[in-house]
Formats: sequence, structure tokens, C-alpha cells
Amino acid sequence: MSATTLKTIFIKGLLPLAVLFGAFSYMGYLAKTRPQAPQQKPPERVDLVEVVPARQVGEHVIVHAVGRAVAARETVLSPEVSGRVVEVNPKLVAGGVLSAGDVAFRLDAEDYELLVRQQAAQVTRARVDLQQEAGRRAVAEQEWELLAEEVKTTAEGKALALRRPQLELAKANLAAAQSALAQAKLRRDKTVITVPFNATVTRESVEEGLLAGPSAQLAALVGTDSFWIAAAVPIDKLSWIDIPGVGGFAGDYGSTVRVIQHLGDGQHVERTGRVLRLENTLDQLGVQAQVIVEVRDPLRLAPDAEPGMPLLLNAFVQLEIEGHPVEGAVQVPRVALRDGDRVWVMKDERLDVREVEIVWRDEESVLVKRGLTVGDPIITSKLSTPVPGMKIRVAAETPDAKAPGAPAGGAAPVAGGTEGH
Repeated sequence: MSATTLKTIFIKGLLPLAVLFGAFSYMGYLAKTRPQAPQQKPPERVDLVEVVPARQVGEHVIVHAVGRAVAARETVLSPEVSGRVVEVNPKLVAGGVLSAGDVAFRLDAEDYELLVRQQAAQVTRARVDLQQEAGRRAVAEQEWELLAEEVKTTAEGKALALRRPQLELAKANLAAAQSALAQAKLRRDKTVITVPFNATVTRESVEEGLLAGPSAQLAALVGTDSFWIAAAVPIDKLSWIDIPGVGGFAGDYGSTVRVIQHLGDGQHVERTGRVLRLENTLDQLGVQAQVIVEVRDPLRLAPDAEPGMPLLLNAFVQLEIEGHPVEGAVQVPRVALRDGDRVWVMKDERLDVREVEIVWRDEESVLVKRGLTVGDPIITSKLSTPVPGMKIRVAAETPDAKAPGAPAGGAAPVAGGTEGH
């Protein structure tokens, strides 16, 4: 083999292998001698949460209910005698307000006055007859004393001789005449129809000249001294309310009630009432009871009443009924409950899962008797994968966020998010 052939074999076969080997060797050298970055653990995951402090409970829980204002007293004015209307009170119009004893309207009383005069004359006649009969009896007694020994008669005959039956008849005639006179006066007085209690007029259909009788319903009245609120209360909340005659409560009035009627545009009427009684029926679903609440002077007609809009009849209202006091409990938003009776709490910037004892539940909040203290930061936001002990941080501008253990500020609210009384 010639030198030229060997050179060709070297260039075409061995030289590329040598170059490739050198390249791999150099790459290995570079891999061994490259700078090494320091090893670090990945940063611990920190979830952002929103918190609110566990608040101190006010003096009483609040039972929320809805109801409708209804009349506590109502009546229809109808005359008891017939006659033509001769006078109508100008206040006897729809919406008019009348006081007890006011004359609503009058009927023509001329015929009844004539009857009174006739019966008065009969009374006078009967009284004269009685006086005459009393004189005859006195004469008969004198005659009997003179003839008693000569006349033999029975007891009945002696009574007739002494005119005792005639005297009793005269007395009876006088009594009958007096009764007829009293009845005539009563019918005359019934031509004046008065208002039985302080009332407002809801309907009227009476005008002067109208011929009215006992079957005519001429005006409908509703008492203004008080309205009733027929409130629907869940049966599981009844034990928290003081109700007269229920559960040993002996007072005439039960729990205090805040009554709110919304008027729109942010306006509302607010009044104070008291629980009056419990009706002995449930709704069709069997979950709500009917509690009657009394509101005094609903139309603000009393001289010392505060100015403002009246509580309107048939209005739907919201009620906040003052329940029994709860001691040693804190208030937690309803949205903070997890898996039943668990609450997430932020403790030392980590997630702490607490088992709590709930003594009161409302639509917006619950009262916790055990497991929390006032000021505990309660987590209200959701976590995708909550793990006890995981690191968390309060999101910026969290409303009402407090440091762990900080007391809740402001007035102490009651359950349901309302202020304590």
C-alpha cells in the first residue's frame, strides 16, 4: 500500500473520528468546569385571604320576621232604627279621623220624639190611676175595720174587699208605661250614631237625605289607638321570644319589637311594638307560627307623638324582635362556616381550623359559644386547597381586618347584624 493511499484513508476515516472525539472531550470538560448555581428551596406558597374579627354579641339576639299591619279594632256603622239622614259629620270621609263619642251622622228624630211624648202621657195617666187606686184602698181598709166582725168571707174575698189586686194592677200599668217610655227614648236616642272608639274612616256611603235602615252599612271604621302586626316567625325561634301566656311568661306584653316599613328611595317608617300573643296555628308548610305584635298610636295622632310618617294599614313590614340575652358568645358571619360547624381562623399567619359550638343561627350570622374569642380573625374568603397550618396573608384593604387578638371596634352588635338595644 502506497503512502498516498494511507494518507487518503487517514483523511477520510480517522481524521473525522479524531475531530469528533476531541469535540466530545471538550464538551465534557466544559460540563465539569461550568459554574454551579447555589441550590435553593422553592418559596413556600402563601394564599391571600379576607378576614373579619369575631365580634362581641350585644345584650340580646334579634329574631327577624316579616308581617302585615292589620286593624286591632274595626267596626261598621249601621243605624238601629229607620229614618232619613239629616246631618253628617264632615270628618266622616275616607281617611278622616274621629274621636270616641263624636257624632258620625243623625237621622230625623221627629217621629221618635212624638212617640216619647205619647209614652210620657201614658206614664202620667198610669201614675194618676195608681194614686186613685191607693186612695180607694185606704177607704176600703177603713170600711173593712167597721164590718170585719159581721162579714164572713174567704182570704180571696178579703183581698178583693181591700182592693189589693186593683192596686197591684195599677202598679203594673205604671211600670209598663214607664218601660214603654224608656223604649221610646232609646229609639229616639238611636237616631244619633256616634263613634265607639278613636278611629279612622276606611269607607263611607252616607249623605244627607239618604233614607237609611238597620240593614244599611254606612261607614267602616278602624281603631287608631293601636294596630296589630301579624308576623310570621319560624317555630324554631319561638323559644327565644317572650310571649304572654307561653312558656310560663305571665306579663301582659312580651318582647320589644322594632317595626320597619320601607317607603322607597331609602325612606322608611320605624316604630316600636310589643309582642301581644301567639296564634295557635301554623302555616300550610308547618314551619312558621303567627305572632301578634301591637304598635301603639300607629298614625302618630297623640299630642305628644313624634313627627313623622304614620304606619299605614295593610303595609308589609320587617320586624326585629328582641330575643333572650346570650352571654359569652361571639358573632361570626354565616359565610365563614365550613363543613357544618367549622371555622377557619388566621393564627400566626397560618390557617387554623376550629370546631365551634353554635347556639344561634340567622340568615347573615351565627353565635358561637365555644371555640372562638372576641377579635379572632375569621377567614371569609375561599381557599382552593385548604390545609391546616398552611401559610396565609391578609389581602390588602380587607374590610374590618384586625390583627389576631384585637378587639372588634364599634358598638357591640347582636345576632343578625343589628345594633344592641
